[in-house]
Amino acid sequence: MPGLAALQYVSTEFDTTGPRLLGRHSASEGFLKAWARHAGADPLTCWTHNAAEGEHFAKKVAAFGSTGATARAGIGAERALIEAGALWLADPSVGAFTWHRRAHGQKLWSIVGITHTTASDNTMDRIAALMTTPVQSWDALICTSKSVLATVTTMLEAQKEYFAARLGAQRFDTCQLPVIPLGVHCDDFATTPENRTRWREELGIPEDAVAILQVARLALFGKAHPVPLYLALDAAARKAGRKVHLILAGWFSSPQQEAAFQAIADQFAETIVTHVVDGRRADVRRTIWAAADIFTLLVDNIQETFGLAPVEAMAAGLPVVVSDWDGFRDTVAHGETGFLIPTMQPLPGAGSHLTLRYALGIDEYNGYIGAAAQSTSIDLAHAAEAFEALITDATLRAAMGHAARRHARRLYDWPVVIGQYRDLLGELAERRKAATGETAPLAAGKPFRPDRGDPYTLFESYPTAPLGFDLPIRRLPGGPAEAAAVAGGLEMTMAAPHLLPAPARLDAILARLDAGDATLRTLFDAFPEINRRILTAGVMWLIKYGFATTAR
Repeated sequence: MPGLAALQYVSTEFDTTGPRLLGRHSASEGFLKAWARHAGADPLTCWTHNAAEGEHFAKKVAAFGSTGATARAGIGAERALIEAGALWLADPSVGAFTWHRRAHGQKLWSIVGITHTTASDNTMDRIAALMTTPVQSWDALICTSKSVLATVTTMLEAQKEYFAARLGAQRFDTCQLPVIPLGVHCDDFATTPENRTRWREELGIPEDAVAILQVARLALFGKAHPVPLYLALDAAARKAGRKVHLILAGWFSSPQQEAAFQAIADQFAETIVTHVVDGRRADVRRTIWAAADIFTLLVDNIQETFGLAPVEAMAAGLPVVVSDWDGFRDTVAHGETGFLIPTMQPLPGAGSHLTLRYALGIDEYNGYIGAAAQSTSIDLAHAAEAFEALITDATLRAAMGHAARRHARRLYDWPVVIGQYRDLLGELAERRKAATGETAPLAAGKPFRPDRGDPYTLFESYPTAPLGFDLPIRRLPGGPAEAAAVAGGLEMTMAAPHLLPAPARLDAILARLDAGDATLRTLFDAFPEINRRILTAGVMWLIKYGFATTAR
C-alpha cells in the first residue's frame, strides 16, 4: 500500500501530557494513533523540519502498535513526499505549503489541511490565504462540521468580493472543502463497574445519586461559562427534589479562574455538589466517564468548532445535554442520544466593533472570543427541562446511553473516519492525475513565491559584486589549515551550520584549493554530492573568514 500522505509532525502538537491540554492536541494524537493502526500506509511517512522529530515520530507510532517502516520527508527530502502523494497538515495552513510545492512542481502531491478553531487571527489569515496562494483543485481543507464549512465559505466569499472590487478579479480558484468529522477510539471509552465504584468512592458520590459530568477546559470566557449550567442544574434539581453531583474534569488557566469557579459553585451548594478533577491526567481522560450518569457541555464560545468531548461521552454510553452549537449539532441526535439546547447570539453585523478592536490589536484573542461569548446565551428553560428529564428517569438515561454508544461507534469510531480520509486522498490523487493545467504555473527563472524572493536577488544592490560562477577562487596564503581553526571557533562563525557544508567537506574544498585556483563551476563538478547552494554558501564562508580570496 502506498504511503498515502506524509503527516506534518511537530511532536508538541501530538502530545496530551503538557500543562496546557487543548482539544487539538487530543484530536491530533487520536488521529495519529488511528492512522498508524488503520490507514494501511506503507511506509508511515512524516513531514518534519529535522531528523530528531522524525525519530520521535517513529517512536510515537511504534508506541501505538505500528511495526512497519517509517520515512521522513522535509525540505531537501521531497522524494518521500512525492512517493506518499500528499502532505497532511495538522492545521489549516494549506496555502503556506503550496509555495514550497510550486518550487518543485504543483502536480507532484496534494496538500490537505484540517480546521480546529477558526476564531484566531492566525487561522483567519490561513483561510483567507486560500484565495491568494497557488492552491489547486487537488488540495483540500477539511471542515470538521457543517458550521465550520459555513464559516470558511463566508470568509472566502468576503475575500472574493474584496479582490473583485480592488483588482477587478473575475476568476477565483480554491481547494476542496469536504466536511469530515474528527474521530474517537470508541474502545478507549468503554466503562467498567470497577471504574465507577472507584471514582464514586474517591469523590464521595453515593451510588444512588445522579452525577453529571463536564469534560473541558475550565475557562469563564474561553469555553463555557459555568453560570448558565449551574442555573439550569439548580432549577432541575429543585424540581426533581434531589441534590445532584457535578463533576468538572478540566484544568484552570490561572488561580483567578479557579477562584471564580469556586465562588460560583459555592452559591449553588444547596442543590449541587461540585467535584473538580484534573482533566489533563491520562487516567481521568480515559475513566472518569464511568463515574457519571449524564454528560453536559453548554459551550457558548466561537473558539469551538467540532467538540470531541460529547462524542467521547457518547462512546462511553452517556446521554448528553449540550448546546445547539457548531459541531455539536452534527454529532448529537436530539431526542435520541441526548438533547441539544437552543442558543442565541446578536444579529450579523452587530459585532463589527469586536472585529475592529481585534484587527487593530486592541483586544487579543481571549478578549475577542470572550467579548463574543458574553453576548451568547443558552436557553435555560430548555436546559433545565432536559436535565430534569434525565435526572428523574433512569430508563430514559439508559436508553439514550445505549443509543449514544451505537451512534458514536457507527459514525465517529476512528476506523470509520480514517476510511473517509482515505477516500478523500484517493479522490485528490485522481484529480491530480486527470488535471490538464494548474493555477499560477511557475515561470522559468521566477521566484516560486513573488513576495518572498531569494535574499541575494532582493538585495542584489547591496554588495559591490556577486561571486560569479567563473570568478577564480584562490587559497589565501597563511590562512588557517582547516575549518575548525577559524578565529573565534565554528560556533561563533556559523549562524546556521545546517546550511553550510559539514566541516569535513569544508576541509575537502580547502584541499582542492591548495592544489590550485578553482571557480564555483569547477567546484560544482568536483563535489557533485554537495548541494550547489550549500556549496556556494560554504565557499563564501571560507572567503569571509580568511581561508580563501577571489582573484579580481
